[in-house]
Amino acid sequence: MSQIFTLDAESLFDKFGFGDGDMLSDLLFDNDIDYELGEKWNTEGLVRVVWSLEDRLLLKLVETYLLPALPLKLEPRLICTHHNPVRCDGWGHGRLAAPESCRDIAVDVPEADVLAMARELEQTIKAELAQDGAP
Repeated sequence: MSQIFTLDAESLFDKFGFGDGDMLSDLLFDNDIDYELGEKWNTEGLVRVVWSLEDRLLLKLVETYLLPALPLKLEPRLICTHHNPVRCDGWGHGRLAAPESCRDIAVDVPEADVLAMARELEQTIKAELAQDGAP
């Protein structure tokens, strides 16, 4: 049975939103998609300099499905954290209040759409890595 993935607007303002940033991990793992593909950290391992497939996929899903459903324009960004990496504000500092007009807004994305986008992104990242000379 296929899953439905719910993207809610309040997660854009919550450190623990989108399943603490891990809502896609099991699906990607179960379908042999390397969710850490492309991830690079600086030499000290403290700052992510290239985002993983999982993080980029979550941002792309938000931009494609959730943002068009919102009554105001938001600009989510990826932040370096071990929690929810896709946020509109806060930079890892807990939960900020979502704008009133965004509360209770959520969209459902079918598993097939998530997987199709993941496979497309996987090819994009592999091409980027090949261009950079990565093994």
